Order: sequence, then C-alpha cells, then structure tokens
Amino acid sequence: MNITQITGIAGIGALVAAATAGWSYVRMILSWVSDMVVMRTAVTGEAGDALLAYCWQRGRRSPFGMRSFGGVMSWVQPESRRQLIAFENISSDPVLYWFGGAPVIIRRRKGGPNDETNTGASDSANDYNKSLFVLSIRGTVNLDELVVKAVENYNQIKRGQNGDMKRKRYFVRRMGGHAGERPSPAHPDMAVSPADRDSDVIERITQKTLRLLCWKPEDLVAATPDRSAFHGYAFPPEVLSSMEEMRAWIENEKWFRTKSIPWRRGWLLHGPPGCGKSTLVRAMAMNFDLPVFSIDLSTHDNESFVRAWEDVTQTAPCIALVEDIDAVFNKRRNVSATNKNRDNLTFDCLLNCISGVGNSEGVFLIVTTNHPETLDPALGVIKCGQSSRPGRIDRVIELGYMMERERRSLACHILSDFPDHIEEVIKVGGGMTPAQFQDICAQRALHLFWEKKTTP
Repeated sequence: MNITQITGIAGIGALVAAATAGWSYVRMILSWVSDMVVMRTAVTGEAGDALLAYCWQRGRRSPFGMRSFGGVMSWVQPESRRQLIAFENISSDPVLYWFGGAPVIIRRRKGGPNDETNTGASDSANDYNKSLFVLSIRGTVNLDELVVKAVENYNQIKRGQNGDMKRKRYFVRRMGGHAGERPSPAHPDMAVSPADRDSDVIERITQKTLRLLCWKPEDLVAATPDRSAFHGYAFPPEVLSSMEEMRAWIENEKWFRTKSIPWRRGWLLHGPPGCGKSTLVRAMAMNFDLPVFSIDLSTHDNESFVRAWEDVTQTAPCIALVEDIDAVFNKRRNVSATNKNRDNLTFDCLLNCISGVGNSEGVFLIVTTNHPETLDPALGVIKCGQSSRPGRIDRVIELGYMMERERRSLACHILSDFPDHIEEVIKVGGGMTPAQFQDICAQRALHLFWEKKTTP
C-alpha cells in the first residue's frame, strides 16, 4: 500500500470521526431542545391508578395507536350468571389523550432497571403494575393540578361518590400471601392464582382503572336484596341487637375523630363449627355495604401481611376478617403448616398491624375461632363475657347451637310451603348447629317439593 492510499484512508477515517462527533453534538442539541419543549413525568403507585381512571373518565382518547383488550370471568348482575366480560387496558405502548386542547401521552411503565420510567421510588410488583409514564408539552398542562384532580376523583370512586350513588361497595376479597412467594417486578402475576387474578381485575374495573365494555362496573356486583341481608338467617336476638353497635360506628366517624378516639373496632366471634360465624360476617357486610377482606394468616409472612394490611386500610371503612385464628396461632406460637423456605407470620407483627403505630382507622376487625381458650391475652381472651384487650377485641359474641326459637324461625322460612312439617323438624333439630339444622330443613323442603311436582 503506497503513501497515497494510506493518506486517502486516513482522510476517510477523519471524515467519519468528524461526522460522528458532529452527529453526537446534534443529538445533544436535539435532546436539549426536546427537554425544553417536552415534559417527562413518572406517576407511580396508587397515583398512577388514579391518573389512569381520570383519563378513562375525563380524557378524550386518540383513535390512533395500539389498543389493548382483555377478558375475565365475572358475575354479571343483569344476566344473573357468571360469564366472560371484556375490558380495555393501557399497555406499555404510548396512548394519546386530550384534556381540553392539551395533548398528553401516557403509557404503562414496563418495569426493570433499564426502563426510562424507572424512578427507583418503589420496587414492589404492584407499583410496577400501576406506574405510568407521562409526556406533555410544557406550558399546556398543569401536571400538579391534573394529578390532584385525578386523586380527588379516585378517592370519590373508592367511597362510591363518583356521581354513581348506586355503586355498591360490598365485595369479598381473599388476601392470601401466596405461601410467601414474592413475584418479581418483571412478572407481577407470578405465583398468583387465577381466582385472585380475576378478583384483582374486577376490583380494578370497579375502581375504573380499566375501561369496561358492554356493561357498567355496578353490573359486576351481586345485587343487594331490598329486604334485610339477615332475612332467612336465624340469629339470636342478642346477636342482631349488636348490629346497632356497628351502625353507630359507621355513622359516627366524625365523633370518633373529634374525641381523639381511634375509629376502629374489633369483634371476636366464637363457637363450634357450623354455628354461623362466616354467615354473620357476610350478612353484616351486605347490610352495611362494606367490603370484606378475608386474610388467610397461614399463607403470610411478616412482609406480605404488612402489605396486605396496608391494602385493607386504603379501602376503609371496611371489614378485615381473620377466620379460624386458632388454626394458626396457639397463644403466641404459629402452629400452621410451616414452609422451610420461608418465614411464618409472627404474633408480634399481627398485633402491631391491627393496633400498633400504623394506621388502622376505618377497619372493623372480626376474628373467628372455634377454640377461644387458645387466644393470647394480648389479642383478647374472654373474661365474664368481655374481652381482656379492648382496642384489639372490643366485643365477644358467642354463636352456639340453635335454641327452639331460632329453629322455629328458620323452619318457618324454609318450609313455608309445607307448614304441616314444621313442628316435626323443630323437634328433630334439637342440639343442632345452624348449618346442620338448615340442611335438615332444606332436604325436607326439596323432597316435598319434588314429590309435589312429580306426583300426577
């Protein structure tokens, strides 16, 4: 290779280097100009859900860009059956919304350390799932005002005051710890059962962070009957009278706060299996239109229980239900089936969540047990019909075997078409639990019903 060729190659290399340096400089200028014109914002956690709900309700979506649809099985009230419903979600691809004449581009955060929307504010799977990345033209949108309006709107939805007073707050959600597994941010649905995924989707629909097609969010909630939720159940009068205490608690939040009394309550329901503890909780929730969070302690460790309790308190007022606590704790010892690969929930963590320094305002805690003698005094044991630890357990209600008065009430309801059989069933049902006696009445009613229908 002669000197001329070498000189030519060197010249080309110099030109390439100059062009590369020039392009880098141009890119830097363009990036600077872009930053001057375009505002990039990350909205994380619950605020991301709030902004998304506000976009669906108040924003005008551009018809361009990729759209994302999904489906989930749900109870549909107008159809009186469970069926597939469709909804629209926001994907990680950008979507253009118009607020008045101002454009706002929104996309869901992909998650992961290399994502440009990763602010490092939170590493939880739920926050990755909820966080949004927002682009807007500087000076066209007041983002502070937009986020504040979105949060106010979201709080109204949670309280059922978002221009839709017919929307019911009652639902039942299982709060399992998924055996202590912690899903990775890149796969937020890992280790989540299909039933829990469906429940989470329905909850997001009712909170309007997903756009429901064909139906309305209130159509996915089972209808509350016009008659009392206690109709058809035979609870003793002293149990029914305790409902006035719950009514007073719900209706007098302001009084609790003005007196600096924590606005929370705790009941212990005890009695043998089949005596109506779970049935009573469901009737209470339906009657007062409160959501129920059923917490499975055996599946939680300390970290997952703290997260679950935080979710509960964010939906207050609500009922937090801990069923069969004796199957998990004997005094302070966790006796549930242990998993060697994880830590189990500790009794101290349980106490600190329900009545410690954290917030439990608006939570009506109900604990059920078949063996109250196994409870630790720190939670509440029964002394002369009262709890040893007001503030955690304030009232103790015993549900036992059915007395004749309750048996008569239930038999008259189920066997109203066959009154000649009522007295016989009442006598047979002595010493039975409500579940056993209800089954006796139902079997007799069904037998007589089919006999009547099939007899020529």
